[in-house]
Amino acid sequence: MLYPVPAVLVSVADSAGNDNLITIAWTGTVCSDPAMTYISVRKERYSHHMLKENKEFVINLVSKEICRAADFCGVRSGRDLDKFEATGLTREKASTVNVYCFHLTGSRFLQVITKHMGEVKYGKKMY
Repeated sequence: MLYPVPAVLVSVADSAGNDNLITIAWTGTVCSDPAMTYISVRKERYSHHMLKENKEFVINLVSKEICRAADFCGVRSGRDLDKFEATGLTREKASTVNVYCFHLTGSRFLQVITKHMGEVKYGKKMY
């Protein structure tokens, strides 16, 4: 294993409009052209069905200002509470803010986790 790994805060939603934040440590670059990344999520996690259903996710980098919120989102389940409300983070549609939205291009089950790979759907050019 390679440590330390950067934690990111991933936002997801299902087709009914239910959303969630999940803290992910297993993430990284797959390719630079096309720009692709991956996140690894266990099947039993609340966000897993949202990824499979909606096939989109947004990676939010964790800054000092949201470090406590990311920690909270990593130890609490969206099944039990609204993490946006609990942390004071604000919901916004990804198309209206400067983010990269990734479209799920493939998933691979690896014993205990599913590795979800996504290609940039929209966002400003990276280079």
